Amino acid sequence: MLRNHRRRNPAQGTCTSHKRSSKISFTYYFFTFNMTCAFFRSYAEDDVSMMAFIVFIFLSFLVLDGSLKAFHRLPRREKSPRKEALKHAIWISFSAIIFGFAFQIAPLVNKVLVFGIAVMTSACLFYGYVVDDGVNGSCLCCGSDEENKFFMLV
Repeated sequence: MLRNHRRRNPAQGTCTSHKRSSKISFTYYFFTFNMTCAFFRSYAEDDVSMMAFIVFIFLSFLVLDGSLKAFHRLPRREKSPRKEALKHAIWISFSAIIFGFAFQIAPLVNKVLVFGIAVMTSACLFYGYVVDDGVNGSCLCCGSDEENKFFMLV
């Protein structure tokens, strides 16, 4: 039996996406608070490279989140220059975050291993969002219809 996914519940008179937006805003507040605390801690220790890294991660996350939201609002099977540009923006933003963390962590552990993991993650994401077009329902970035039916089961 499949669940009926409605945006608005007439019996309660409330929109179900309102609950989701309050959770998302809490996430943004929490993320911003943690980034601000980390930034001021780095400022107090005069660690300019860490301050630059924190600002870079914060801005990259905002670009990534905005790109993902815009990408998922577009129709699934549509082929447009905007969708291609968003796919590349998602890949570049995520890869920038991954390589930024790899650059910060590399002095602490094996550099080859850390950057190897970053390269593999970026390559998998590139395949999932840019190369695989999802024509046969095998798209990694939006899932196939069969997968969606599976996850909608009660």
